[in-house]
Order: sequence, then structure tokens, then C-alpha cells
Amino acid sequence: IAAAMLADEHDRWERRGVQIRHDDSVVDLIVRTGYDPRLGARHLTRNLEKLVCQPLSEAACEPGWEAVVSVKLIAEEDAVRLEMTT
Repeated sequence: IAAAMLADEHDRWERRGVQIRHDDSVVDLIVRTGYDPRLGARHLTRNLEKLVCQPLSEAACEPGWEAVVSVKLIAEEDAVRLEMTT
């Protein structure tokens, strides 16, 4: 489920001309953080928003974003770091 949700986010950004790449550690981080068995897959939506969508949206508001052609998502301990290529 998390991989499919992340693929949808990739598609959204690719329609804007920015290629998004990640490895399995990003999916693992989305699944692992904030898990609550009572909520089912809802935590995945919140984690994707917090770890991927918000940082990408914030980066898109920064000067120089128009030159970015790809972004690599890198899982860190409890966050996702963006590595941008122009």
C-alpha cells in the first residue's frame, strides 16, 4: 500500500516535470513510523504527507526550484532528506 501511495506521489510530481526517485528504505520508513494497529493504513497517509509531500511542497516554494529536474528521496533515521538535481 505504501509503495503504491508513493508511486502516486511520483506521478503527481512527474506531471510537473520533476522526476522523483527513492529506494525501498523510504517505503520502510513510511510504514515503520507512527504505526498504530487500531488505525489500519491511515498512518501511511499521514506519514507520506509528513515525510514526503510536505518537504517536497516546501522545496517547490524555494528560489531555484524551477531548475530542479529530479529529486532523490533518502531515508534517514526518522525523516526523508531530499537530494535535488538541476
